[in-house]
Amino acid sequence: MKIKVDGKIIESIDCLRWGLEGATPICAAGLDTNQCGTCSSRKVRPVAVRVTAQPMLQKAVSWVKAEVSRYTKEMEPGEYKARIAACQSCDFFEPAPDPLVGYCKACGCGQNPRSELTVKGKMPDAQCPKSKWPVRP
Repeated sequence: MKIKVDGKIIESIDCLRWGLEGATPICAAGLDTNQCGTCSSRKVRPVAVRVTAQPMLQKAVSWVKAEVSRYTKEMEPGEYKARIAACQSCDFFEPAPDPLVGYCKACGCGQNPRSELTVKGKMPDAQCPKSKWPVRP
């Protein structure tokens, strides 16, 4: 993977024993970083899962569809309660004081009034970013 540091493109090293001195890669073990692949002291970084943010336009379209669905579609009986229960058992759930339920930290909507779960949970076309809401018929 290539990274840009101080306007200079450098090859990122997948080893825990390297760092940057300015825009120059340096080996924490004092070795030549050009020989990194053959280093016996090399400690490989764990593979990180890259989370990509949903493009802003796609998020906006999804939000508009969800908002419109509140007025154009019906929800199944008990669907709202099932959604809230799923949210409250999720690691990304951020509770709010009564009478509100809380917010989802995974969706990227932040803490605005339209993203609060008492509102979002009632939007038939809204979707859980972690796929934890019951599937709509």
